[in-house]
Amino acid sequence: MKHTSNVEIASSSNSDLSMNISYNILQEPCSSVAMRGRTLIVNRRLAAAMDKCKVSDRNAVHLLSACVESLSLNPMDYVINRSSIRRARQQYRKDTVINIQAEFEQLNVNFAVVHWDTKLLPSVTEIEKQDRLPVIVKTLLTEQLLGVPLIPSGSGKEISNAVFNTLEKWGLVDKVQTFVFDTTSFNTGRFNGACTLLEMKLGHNILFLACGHHIFELVLQAAMSSVKLYSSSDPDIPLFKTFKASFPKINSQNISNYGTSSELVELIAENRKETLLFCLRILKNNQEPRHDYTVFRT
Repeated sequence: MKHTSNVEIASSSNSDLSMNISYNILQEPCSSVAMRGRTLIVNRRLAAAMDKCKVSDRNAVHLLSACVESLSLNPMDYVINRSSIRRARQQYRKDTVINIQAEFEQLNVNFAVVHWDTKLLPSVTEIEKQDRLPVIVKTLLTEQLLGVPLIPSGSGKEISNAVFNTLEKWGLVDKVQTFVFDTTSFNTGRFNGACTLLEMKLGHNILFLACGHHIFELVLQAAMSSVKLYSSSDPDIPLFKTFKASFPKINSQNISNYGTSSELVELIAENRKETLLFCLRILKNNQEPRHDYTVFRT
């Protein structure tokens, strides 16, 4: 129901002239509670896309509002607020994890190979970096990321605890038969290494498959040191950073391959002979350090 009321406005000036003006104001009845939208706009696919693109909950409000308006729809008919979007995204994440675990359990795996590797990743706020431990298992049927738990430090104890807890959540404690890991002291330590501690937690013998690609890092380091070009444990080597910045300027149409010429064979002949004799002596006397790669020897 609409109401009409008269409002008088008095105006005065320096000449003491006053004037009364009457206005008819058409008043609309006001509701004490504003109507809120009830149509949910965030579904599983949209929530996954926002997570992938790293869209915050606050930014999602602006994007969804603009999207609804661009489609000539009324934003007031939809649930578009930060709290609702946040709750929906959290619930979809939980549901996704439950579905993935359920599908994995249906495979009924008999054995699994577990991989892990510490990574220094940005925190949620991206203000600082944190130690994260991606844990992956491989079977004959699939490869599955089990989790990326946060660890207080990269010590062998923390790594073994994180891997064991992750395996326990997925029901794989008695299925693991092989470890794949980097050859760092945190993993390979005889007493406090992650492999030793994790094997004790699992309660059965495990096959250790140390990752060998780090050997090439040692070869490159030795080459750089021998020619006195550059040697440093710092991950940001200025020489490599300069090379990376200059790489786009290299003329790819004028590149010469450094092949095994007769001059090169003659240059490395002595070192080649020493290396072969060393390897043969180690194999003959069964002196592999920590029995590395003995399982692969034929």
